Amino acid sequence: MWLRRLQARRLPARITAAHCVRAGIVVVGVTGAYEAATYIHQNWTPSSSAREEGLVHIAALALSAEVVHKALHDEEVLQSLTIFGLKLLKEPTTVRELKRFGVELFTKDPATLAALKTFFVNDVIKDPWVKEELIDIVKELTVSARKDPAIYPDGVLQWLKVAALRALRGPAFSESLQRGLQSSGWVAFIGPPRKDIGFGTYYTEDSFSVPSLLKMPKQFSQ
Repeated sequence: MWLRRLQARRLPARITAAHCVRAGIVVVGVTGAYEAATYIHQNWTPSSSAREEGLVHIAALALSAEVVHKALHDEEVLQSLTIFGLKLLKEPTTVRELKRFGVELFTKDPATLAALKTFFVNDVIKDPWVKEELIDIVKELTVSARKDPAIYPDGVLQWLKVAALRALRGPAFSESLQRGLQSSGWVAFIGPPRKDIGFGTYYTEDSFSVPSLLKMPKQFSQ
């Protein structure tokens, strides 16, 4: 029966332009519908893997938040962390590394040194209250030192004695004394030197002093 129907429906004698246009419209419509369905599926209906990744991410965030909340509010956990931190800080390696880091930070880092300098100069030294406190501290130390027999006058006199002996026994004082004696002998027996022989920078006939004599060059004092 279907063969008879197929034979009854005869194809047109020739394919016209209208047939081509209709066929093209059908093809374009089917292709557009397929592309639209694919776009909607990809953008509005996420895949199962994407949904699973999103759910896993949300679950991980919730779990981490719960763990942090419990850790920060659990007394046992806090006590354990405190003990661990104290033990870690008492380790020789940790103490040595912290000391090394602190020394490098406060002695070699330019930014830290500049910040400390600015802080002490602007915020500490120039502060009126700090100035008054420092003056009071110095006054109290001075008064207490003057009232202490071990410091004043016995301690001060002993310190001056030791300093004077060290200065007298030092090479600088001996050299200066020798140059001064030679210069004094020169002036006493020969007279003040003329400016044209190189002494004008140190001596003049009008002004003559011991400090200037001590500055006389060695080549003229021998």
